[in-house]
Amino acid sequence: MNTNKIIIASAIALTFSFSSVMNGFSHSAHDHSNLSLNWIFAKGTAEKVAMTLNSAHNTKVKDLSKFEQKKLDHYEIKVGNTFKSVIAGKPVQMKRTTTGIEIDKADQVSLASAWQIPLRKSNSIALASTGAHQHVGHDHSQLPYEWEFSIATENKIHSRISSGEKGGFVGLTQFEQKLMARYGIKVGNKINSLIDGQKILVERTSGEIRTLDSNDAFSVASSMETSRM
Repeated sequence: MNTNKIIIASAIALTFSFSSVMNGFSHSAHDHSNLSLNWIFAKGTAEKVAMTLNSAHNTKVKDLSKFEQKKLDHYEIKVGNTFKSVIAGKPVQMKRTTTGIEIDKADQVSLASAWQIPLRKSNSIALASTGAHQHVGHDHSQLPYEWEFSIATENKIHSRISSGEKGGFVGLTQFEQKLMARYGIKVGNKINSLIDGQKILVERTSGEIRTLDSNDAFSVASSMETSRM
């Protein structure tokens, strides 16, 4: 082997060695916490995940769109975290990867202690009066669900409530508006939530949410922040 070939071979070996070290470092830097939550996929995404699991290749890896990955980021579900979900009616445990999710276990998964994020159905919610704030073309239904805001959005709402200003309107980013829309929460809809331990009723408006009198809200569980500790 001449000198040039020796140099090239050494460079290739060094490249592979460096790559292996960096991949190992990157993997070890991931947060491998097991989150006690049941992530609720929007209908369309849940169906795509189910199709992936039921494919002939029996794959357990599913890439997610940038929007779906941003949703996980928004609720502080990090790469490497494991969490639960329900796919095609079956509880499964999954892990977030750099491009999507990987199903870890599909048997003997319990949802008993898992907190549903971001939307959970409530059988205890009764319909509330829509009040005087009506707008033609908007759906003013009281939804039988409880919405879990991310910690960042919850802090925005808390600051608004604490300010004592009248109106209770809190602006939402385009992403936050699209997020609610993906779960079927339309402009005009009212939905239950909990902010800093206070039960509230929230109405989605054009580009904002409006917090309503807490006396109109119904029973909800503890907040995401405390449930994930």
